[in-house]
Amino acid sequence: MVTRRDAVVRRGLRHVRRSIVEQPGMFTLAVLASSLYGAMTVVSAWVIGQITERVLLPAFADASAARAPQDWTAEAPAPGGAP
Repeated sequence: MVTRRDAVVRRGLRHVRRSIVEQPGMFTLAVLASSLYGAMTVVSAWVIGQITERVLLPAFADASAARAPQDWTAEAPAPGGAP
């Protein structure tokens, strides 16, 4: 039994197929670019995980760091490079 939703999906797939046939280069570029975007998303998640594991978690695990807050603003350079 064919439902109305199936017909809409088939029409959409026909449209996608026609677009691929008419502009295969643009389709290839889109697939490659989206694959690169997905891969870079995975890499950035891995990097954030490594930073969390190697820097943040040990800093929070160190009890002395939690008891001795530091004044980070005193170490920051002044705007415009003024001393």
